[in-house]
Amino acid sequence: LRRLIFDADGTVRLLDGDAKELASMKLHRALSSAPQLAPDLNGLVVLPMPIRTPETARSPAFDKSRASDAIIADADLSEDDALALMLAYSANGNGARVVEIARQRFIDRGDTRDGLYVLLSRFPQALIQAAIPADATSGSAATPGFDLRPPVEGSPVKQFVRQHVNWVRDQDDSIDFNVDAPTGSHLEQLVTARNLFLRWKTDRATKDLTTAQVQEVERTLAFIAKCRTPEIGWTLMSTMRPRLTAPELLAVFSKAAGPFEHQPQIGLLVRRDRITALFAAGQHEEGRKLFDEWLTVQVEQGFVPPIDAEIYKSFVGTDGQPAMDELLLTISRRLVDARMLQTAQLLAIQIRQLGNTKVADQILTTILSVLEAKQRPDVALQAIEQLRQLKDPRADRLLNQVMELPMADQIPSLWRFASALAADSGRTRLATERLERAMQIEFATRPKVINIETVRSDYSGLLAKFEELITASATLEVALPVDLAANIIQAADQWRTLDEDDTASCQTASRLLAKLNMKDVAWDYLTTPLAENSGESAPWIALARTLATDNETDLAHTAWTRAFEFETTNPEILLEHAQLLQTAGRLAPAKALLQQITTNQWQPRFAGCVQQAGVLAGSF
Repeated sequence: LRRLIFDADGTVRLLDGDAKELASMKLHRALSSAPQLAPDLNGLVVLPMPIRTPETARSPAFDKSRASDAIIADADLSEDDALALMLAYSANGNGARVVEIARQRFIDRGDTRDGLYVLLSRFPQALIQAAIPADATSGSAATPGFDLRPPVEGSPVKQFVRQHVNWVRDQDDSIDFNVDAPTGSHLEQLVTARNLFLRWKTDRATKDLTTAQVQEVERTLAFIAKCRTPEIGWTLMSTMRPRLTAPELLAVFSKAAGPFEHQPQIGLLVRRDRITALFAAGQHEEGRKLFDEWLTVQVEQGFVPPIDAEIYKSFVGTDGQPAMDELLLTISRRLVDARMLQTAQLLAIQIRQLGNTKVADQILTTILSVLEAKQRPDVALQAIEQLRQLKDPRADRLLNQVMELPMADQIPSLWRFASALAADSGRTRLATERLERAMQIEFATRPKVINIETVRSDYSGLLAKFEELITASATLEVALPVDLAANIIQAADQWRTLDEDDTASCQTASRLLAKLNMKDVAWDYLTTPLAENSGESAPWIALARTLATDNETDLAHTAWTRAFEFETTNPEILLEHAQLLQTAGRLAPAKALLQQITTNQWQPRFAGCVQQAGVLAGSF
């Protein structure tokens, strides 16, 4: 389908299946020396990985020479054990223990490597502790104080850590860091970035709206240009950009930010901010030009970047709608000509979301003019979804092409989608047929483990659609599908196969078959779940009452008859059966049941039932 070729001169080309070039990009290649894989660890503190819990890190630090397993004091730990413990306590946030181990094992013994202070810098509040005098009342001894901040005249790293600790402790953002770090070093960049960041964050950089602020903008951008850490550079840019409001400063920002677009990590974000700045500065033509270049280059490489809503609004807000429409249509035609239909479709979707329905419709129409579902079913389905949302009848015609593909019979989700599309347009019968087909495919390819709640929901929904067809047939006086009864039975039996509890499936199938006047089959389904309780009357009584509520008198009559067969010593069953028949106007069989009650002998506890039957019989 596609080939990606890396040429020796640095050119990367994307070809289609016919070797036609779809996109290309020229990258810079240069020789690189082999990496140094054996670092100089002299003076460094190397933490043992992985991070353990304090309990696990402590376990090797037992004094095996002693009779008992007393844990070695912090001061006597080996370096590896001490560092493992410090790392463990650092990970769970116990700064007091980290500081205590560092003080006793390293610093008090003259080991003041820079790395120790870097590790301690996470807990600035724990590095200084005032002395606590002895308390005669409680008997506590005096506790000496300590200050584990690095010395003022230490190494550049120690200088940085000391200032960082003071900054975090004092929460004073007005003080700049000053470190004797080598020019161009990471530490120097870190200090400069921190100072610039706080100047912009606290708005100190924007207090002077004269030449000084222009210089501040240029100074910050110049630093970002040589910064080797894109995350630092982008943090500064994104902090600075919202604070620039003067047109001349926005113009400076946009111009100076240009070189940053070549950094792959932040290039797109930089271009977006440059465009925004130009529109905010009132330089609309320049902003449109940059937007045109940015969008064209990205789309030609097969990528549809997110078009910022504010940029789009700024572009079209000053008589720019015709230019925007022409740009979008030109790009979409080039995508369609290159058969990059999915990319074109993503562009159309985004344009529609931005409110430009006219151009989005034109792009979609252009795609449909060349789209063949057989070759690009993925694009066809995306187009169908767009058309469905627009209630466009072209969705049905395109879907029919997809449903004719051989692969359709292997994808139940496709039939479900087609069912939903038919349901949206009110074609209940077609929606039901497609849903039934989807579930047949799923049943044939079902996994060993299924979600029973999903099964119940799916099959009850399918049978509900069958019931809608029956109701619509009676209301509109139209013929039912000739195989509807068979389809109901098939769906119910599949449900019963998957579900150990077949009560709901049988009852639903019985109700639908009864509406089709298939009384005998309906009765069979209705009574199948009762087979497990064939020696009890209670399930038959419950069934009879349910049927009576549904006005299914014939079936309720049969259920009452069966209930009495299982409990012939209970005249209350006969009485409720007689009341059902009386309500239905079947007086003769009702009277016969009442006479059966009044003329036979029953247990004394049924005296009230016999008396009620006599009163009811006298009312005939």
